[in-house]
Amino acid sequence: MSDEPLDPHAILQTLGLQDATKVTPVQGSTDTTIWRVESAGKMYALRFSRRGQQDGCQQEQMAMHVTQTAGLPVPEI
Repeated sequence: MSDEPLDPHAILQTLGLQDATKVTPVQGSTDTTIWRVESAGKMYALRFSRRGQQDGCQQEQMAMHVTQTAGLPVPEI
């Protein structure tokens, strides 16, 4: 990750989510940059990981999918 500040609105536009009504930084994360995004009455988390963290992200996605399949409430990916 570079030293330049990330622009969550630019990232959201790249992802095709252009109607965000509120984007708020989430404090406390030590390994990712996170924003709370409100759009069309729904709440999202935009997480930006550093290079080399993709394995951890993929493991987290798999764990969330398995947990959701088991019927436990977890956020959508």
